[in-house]
Amino acid sequence: MSRIVKEKAQWVGADLVGIAKTDPRWIYTHWGEQNVRYSQAAQVGDPIEIAQDYPYVIVMAHQMGYEMVSRSPAVEADTDIEYSKGIK
Repeated sequence: MSRIVKEKAQWVGADLVGIAKTDPRWIYTHWGEQNVRYSQAAQVGDPIEIAQDYPYVIVMAHQMGYEMVSRSPAVEADTDIEYSKGIK
């Protein structure tokens, strides 16, 4: 199963992909301003509910241009382009 998951992640443009045990320290707990602005799925500060039924996560990494990313936390074109690759 992990082989299939990794193949599909690469198909949607991931440069690296891994599967790991879920670590709650790395899960966002509340909606931030940026996510609300673009998704309009919640209000800033609303809690994010993560089902406890998911003991594993799929982690995908996308190569991005250094010049654009170095200006973080501003959202730049490279960030938007890489995020959009995941919605094929």
